Amino acid sequence: MMKLSQGVMFVLLGLAWGWLGNLRVIGQENVLPVGVGARVTKDLARQLKVSPQSLKILTATPQTWPDTCLGIPKATPQACQPLMVVGWRVSVSDGQKQWFYRTNDSGQLIVLENLQSPVPLLPQATANVILAQAATDFNQDPATLVITAATPKIWSDGCLGLGGLNLLCAETLTPGWEVAVQSRLETVPQRWLYRTNQAGTVIRWDAAGSQVIGQLVQPPSKIDPADLPPPLTESQLFRVIRTGGISDRQTVTWLLADGQIRQESTDPQGRTQTKQLQQISPEQIALWQELLRQRRFNRFHTYKFPPPPDAQAFMTIFLSNSQSTTEFTDLDQYRLPSDLLSILQAWETLVSKGRLPAAVLPDAPLPNPANR
Repeated sequence: MMKLSQGVMFVLLGLAWGWLGNLRVIGQENVLPVGVGARVTKDLARQLKVSPQSLKILTATPQTWPDTCLGIPKATPQACQPLMVVGWRVSVSDGQKQWFYRTNDSGQLIVLENLQSPVPLLPQATANVILAQAATDFNQDPATLVITAATPKIWSDGCLGLGGLNLLCAETLTPGWEVAVQSRLETVPQRWLYRTNQAGTVIRWDAAGSQVIGQLVQPPSKIDPADLPPPLTESQLFRVIRTGGISDRQTVTWLLADGQIRQESTDPQGRTQTKQLQQISPEQIALWQELLRQRRFNRFHTYKFPPPPDAQAFMTIFLSNSQSTTEFTDLDQYRLPSDLLSILQAWETLVSKGRLPAAVLPDAPLPNPANR
């Protein structure tokens, strides 16, 4: 068997991961071998003590695992050899819940990810509504569309985290789903990502999370180093610069290490006004820093999200902490990545109310500054 060089292997992996992430490519070359599927269903049936015929394979995603443990850590790290293993990630369902397996390409090596924590299935009625919505939104035949992933989520507000900055959204945690839709017929794969509430009565298209070729979504570009604002001082934790727009006014808002939120406004004539907006607690500072960490703000460093080509009179906005700066315009707010949009929404609340929304960190408790 011909062996690929490490460089070629990484190029192939980069192409696969960079384009589709964890979604499977729909085509004959990526059909799960029957033997692998049989081994997976037989193993799960044994562990659940049910008949293999009661189980069904939902999706099978080609994967290249980073080691011989298929990317799942062992108690003894030496047991895992750092050799890339080509294989599959397979989801299996009993009609109500689903479990995920990792395998090598032959199915001789299989690992169950979540025996004790099965994932609920997307209700069929909700799936049908989403497929119909995607068919309407993107002029597709519903019969050619397939759901390639459906993940239970807890959205940060009643607008499913996609309300933008200026809409009134109920500040309440909203259970729901994140659903990826793809066409079987596309030569160049396109992915449409939707968000729903739990009942499937509210459905929103996540433009920033979708991969739509030639439609609506513009990729970010790099900020010219000459256009970067000056770095923060030691006493400054976070900064928002807004400049341009119809009024041609520049406004700079800082969060300082002592908890002050201060703002400086400069009009077109160069006149400056400075005022203190809030004094927040150390707990709120710690919570804000944790939000930036969880939302991975630093990964947006030196990226900008350009406005539409025909846009006029837009405001340019820079967000900065001590390590990172990103740029976008006030026209981009509905097309930003959801993590960046969550940061913006939280910042607006912090500035206006002096505290962050209670639901700002659904995945973690409030940090205790005494433990930092």
